Amino acid sequence: LFLDMAWFGVLSGSTIAFVAVYATRIGATNAQIGLLSALPALVNLLFALPAGSWLSRRRLGRAVFWTSILSRLFYLVLVPLPVLLMPEAQIQVILFMTLLMSIPGTALVVGFNSQFGEVVPLEWRGYVAGIRNALLSLISIAFTMISGWILGRLEFPTGYQVVFAIGVLGAGMSSLHLYLLSAMKSVQNGQGNGLAQPRTVEGRKLAQESRALLQRGMQSLRLDAMRGHFARIMALLFAWHLAQWMTIPIVTPFIVNELHLSDQLIALTNSLFNTTVFFGSLNLSNVTRRFGNKRLMAIGVMTISLFPILTSLGVGAYFAANIIGGIAWSLIGGVTFNYILENTPADDRPAHLAWYTLVLNAAILTGSLAGPAIAGTIGYTTALLLFGFARFIAGAAILRWG
Repeated sequence: LFLDMAWFGVLSGSTIAFVAVYATRIGATNAQIGLLSALPALVNLLFALPAGSWLSRRRLGRAVFWTSILSRLFYLVLVPLPVLLMPEAQIQVILFMTLLMSIPGTALVVGFNSQFGEVVPLEWRGYVAGIRNALLSLISIAFTMISGWILGRLEFPTGYQVVFAIGVLGAGMSSLHLYLLSAMKSVQNGQGNGLAQPRTVEGRKLAQESRALLQRGMQSLRLDAMRGHFARIMALLFAWHLAQWMTIPIVTPFIVNELHLSDQLIALTNSLFNTTVFFGSLNLSNVTRRFGNKRLMAIGVMTISLFPILTSLGVGAYFAANIIGGIAWSLIGGVTFNYILENTPADDRPAHLAWYTLVLNAAILTGSLAGPAIAGTIGYTTALLLFGFARFIAGAAILRWG
């Protein structure tokens, strides 16, 4: 589990961090950059429930491994792509690749969440998740900086080809450790070796609940669950995620085309963001106990409204935006799921969490398409200011009505 996440950090700090930057540099429009986020959200909406049904009929560990292979094989395409096709054709390939890899990628996410509940005992889940998140942050930071250094040293597009090759290595090694994890699970379920403890009853129960949720399909989206206080929470979270994802697709085109940031500076600002997320998360449990999930969620959303506002002001302010945004994201990322859980009935969580998944992906899809369209009409600077204000309103609404 730890090495899987460590190698995923290599992928995250290289290919994932720079594919949108590369697409922008070869001429991708705002709308095309938005599709890089919108297409996975659309696939999630269409395939998450069928993926759960498909997974329920197969050995979970093996299914997780093979869906990771099918999803991550597409990263291989990026390595030779810059020298094979003209820029416009490359952009179309990247978009088509994003669409196709999201189908097995959806099953991978669904399956791994269930597998995590099966193989990690209840009393160890917080520790394991914490170490995995720390590894992801630290290794992503390191490889973002390494990738920026490579892009600064090598000619375009050779530097991007090397960065994409590093991502392929990370993706392959992460999948290898998912395979080893499935083999360890088989040992636990079978003979045992005296070293690994059997899965706990709680772990089996969590995994069974997760798989049952998706196996039941659309029956889980019960209308009676979406009412009262929970419906209000979902409306507030939709507003927040909509404002969030209206901003995200226009940041990269803005900093590349308007601020003219080099790849090294982009790597540095990404690292600043992830570093502040890491350090901001260290004391999160104590802060949460003092202020509660709702208040921290609202404060985080209102604070991260400064990110697009500061970004619109220029290069120096963009550095400050990443530091402040990282601190805010350490709050939001750390409390969102617990905030949702404390507003769902313990005896009916699957149906309520299904609604949140639907709300989240609908907001990502809508925001990723609407944000670039609005920016194309009113301009980057005005759009960033508008979306920052929308984020603040969403945070204030959570504080008042959440």
